[in-house]
Amino acid sequence: MFSTGTWVDRLIGGWYTAGIFHAESGQPVQLTQNSSGQTFGVIFGYGTGAIPTAKVSTGLHNSKTGSGLNLFTDPAQAIKSFRPALLNSDGRAGRGVLRGLSHWQLDTSIGKETKIAERLSFTLAFDFFNIFNHPNFYDPFPNLEDPANFGAITTQIVPNPNGFPLAKTLIGREPFRLVDGFSSNL
Repeated sequence: MFSTGTWVDRLIGGWYTAGIFHAESGQPVQLTQNSSGQTFGVIFGYGTGAIPTAKVSTGLHNSKTGSGLNLFTDPAQAIKSFRPALLNSDGRAGRGVLRGLSHWQLDTSIGKETKIAERLSFTLAFDFFNIFNHPNFYDPFPNLEDPANFGAITTQIVPNPNGFPLAKTLIGREPFRLVDGFSSNL
């Protein structure tokens, strides 16, 4: 590597970039037939899963309800494709029959590490989350008792706002610490 051994090396050297691509398929969505909290109350309870009667596909679709986005192409038809679980004949609760929305984003970082002394360096970095500004949404909570908002998507996932890390790195064989304002090797 080219080195002049001067302050120019400190200025133009030590730059780095990094990136993380995150993608995941849709998680199972629990379609419920009630939210009355019959098991340990509303806070600790959960709705009973509904049983599918026809195949229903999920995805991100435009809608006239809620935020304007819905998990189903036709929410009115989708709600007709499920029925409440019957305790005397159903041996399952209908869990895991629907998949939620997939998510993806690309995060990147650019930074510079500057060596100040033999064992001390300073790092300044900028992190950028979801650089393509691609919207990712939380899955809805479809409920047979709420046909007006059935499958409505209401919340967007917000990326991590901590985008300016600043670090001081100590390099060497022996630990280094400040004791009462004086530097000391341990």
